[in-house]
Amino acid sequence: MKKVACALLLVVMMGTIGAYPAETSTFTGLVISVSDTYIEIKRKSKEIVLYWTDASRVMSGGVDANRGAVEICQKVRAAYVMKDGRRELVSLDILRESYCAE
Repeated sequence: MKKVACALLLVVMMGTIGAYPAETSTFTGLVISVSDTYIEIKRKSKEIVLYWTDASRVMSGGVDANRGAVEICQKVRAAYVMKDGRRELVSLDILRESYCAE
């Protein structure tokens, strides 16, 4: 029984690795631009552009959210992979709501 459980766990882990074959990186900063195709995040003098995919996940307060929840001036933590020469967003966790005045 233990062998079967270990084999099943190995298969699940290999499937997860196959979904994102590249190394996942993270970046924490403030959202400075959001569009239908990308999000731009800044920390100090470094800015990165991350591209949305159909598989990109957004979390807010530990629960699933949609892209519409993302606003400028929010503090976020993004996980992304390099694919075809660009950064593709895997997940975005909203850490603090926007402080920008509307």
